[in-house]
Amino acid sequence: MDILFLFIFFIIKNNDKGRIFWNRFLTWMSRCTRYFRFFENNWELLSKSVQDEMCIMIYRNSWFISLKKLILMPIRISPKAQEKIQKIIGGGKDNLLVLSDFDKTLTKWWVDGKVGKSLISFLRDGEYLDPKYNDEAKQLFEKYYPMEIDPTLDEKKKFQAMNDWWTEHFALLVRYWLTREVLDKVISENRVVFADGIQNFFDVLNKKKIPFVIISAGIEYLIHGFLEKYRLKYVNVFTVANTFDFSSDGTGKIVGVKNIIHGMNKSVLESKNFPFYSQIQGRKNAIILGDSPSDIGMANGWAYDVVLKIGFCHHPEEQEKLFKEIFDIVVFDDEGLGAVVELLKKTEKV
Repeated sequence: MDILFLFIFFIIKNNDKGRIFWNRFLTWMSRCTRYFRFFENNWELLSKSVQDEMCIMIYRNSWFISLKKLILMPIRISPKAQEKIQKIIGGGKDNLLVLSDFDKTLTKWWVDGKVGKSLISFLRDGEYLDPKYNDEAKQLFEKYYPMEIDPTLDEKKKFQAMNDWWTEHFALLVRYWLTREVLDKVISENRVVFADGIQNFFDVLNKKKIPFVIISAGIEYLIHGFLEKYRLKYVNVFTVANTFDFSSDGTGKIVGVKNIIHGMNKSVLESKNFPFYSQIQGRKNAIILGDSPSDIGMANGWAYDVVLKIGFCHHPEEQEKLFKEIFDIVVFDDEGLGAVVELLKKTEKV
C-alpha cells in the first residue's frame, strides 16, 4: 500500500494537471485545519443550537462548505468584535464610514499560482519606460521592501525608510519621463484581479450611500483608471493616494507629486484638508480594511465612537499572532469581502 501511494504521489507531482490538483488539495487541507482550529478555540462563543448544528454538519460530511460559510460571519470571531459589530449595526448606515487600503486588500493576494501584482509593479516590471528605470526601481524595492515587512524594525526608522523609498521612486518616474499617455496604456493593457465579492461590496456601499474612502500608497491616477475600467467608480467612492502634478506644456509629463503617501502615514484624514470632507463629516462609526498592521493608522485623528478593524492576513505563519492582536477580525486565504458585505447589509437603522 505504501509503495502504491508513493507511485501515485510521484505521478501527481510530475504532471501539470496533477500538480494543480495537488496544490488545490493542500490548500483545501490547510483551510480545513484553520477552520477546525478556529471553532476549537471559540467553541464557547457559539450558542447551543449552533453547536448542535455543527455536530450534525460534521456528521453528514458537509462540514467543509458549511464551516466556510460560518467562518465568514463576523459575529463569530470574538466578543470584542461582536460588541463593535452590534454598535455599528445599531448606529445605522447614515453614521458609518468605510476606509480601505487598495493593493492586496481590495485585490487578490494570490493570482494564477503566484503573488498578484500591485499597481506600481505594472510600471516597475513592465516595458513602459527606459529599462534603466526598471533596474533602479527594482533596486529600491529590494532595499526597502524588507524594511516595510519587518515587524521588529523601529517605527520611526520604518517611517523614514518608507518616505525615502517613495521620494526616490517618484524622482525616478520624473527623470524617466512618465506621462499621462503611459499611465493610460498601463490601465488598458493590464488586468487587476479584485477580491471575491468586490462588485457586491461596491454595490451595497453605493446603494446605502455609505462613503467609501480608499487610502493607498499607490498612484491615484491608476486607482481611478482601474476603478473606471471595471465600473466601480461610484459617486460615494473617494481616493486619497499619490497624486501627480502634470506639466502644462502639452506633453502630459509628470513633474512631481503633491503629497507622498506611503504605508506609514495613512492618517491623512486627520488634517481634514480634502475635498470630500463635508460628505463624511459627523460619521462616528468606521470600518477599516487593510492587509498591513500600519493600515489601522487610517483611523487616527478622527473622533470615532467605534472602529472595527478587519485585517487580511496573507502570511499566517509569520503574522497570524500579530494580526489577531491588532485587528478585530482577521481574514485568511484570500477569502474576499463576503463577511464585510454581510455586515454592511445589516446596517439599516432598526
